[in-house]
Amino acid sequence: SDIPKKPHDIYELLNYPTYKALLEQLASKCENFSGASLAGVCRAAASHALERTVEKIANSIIEKDMSNSIMNSCLVTMDDFDLAIKDVKESMLLNNE
Repeated sequence: SDIPKKPHDIYELLNYPTYKALLEQLASKCENFSGASLAGVCRAAASHALERTVEKIANSIIEKDMSNSIMNSCLVTMDDFDLAIKDVKESMLLNNE
């Protein structure tokens, strides 16, 4: 059956990286970040995912195509974290000047 038995099994079905793999990637990209900076990365990544989703919903309403891909676009991806890390690093540089 295609129904996930454990919550993390959904990631395998959708071909997303595992939680452990994501944490390892984030840890390597966020070396020397403070707890506050890490929290900022998480907020910014969620914000990027939400912005992408709102844009997709707006475009779908215009095109009258409300599909499941809209819901999938709300998932926070590594690209969202990459953008968020960039945002936080820039903020950290500004604060250190």
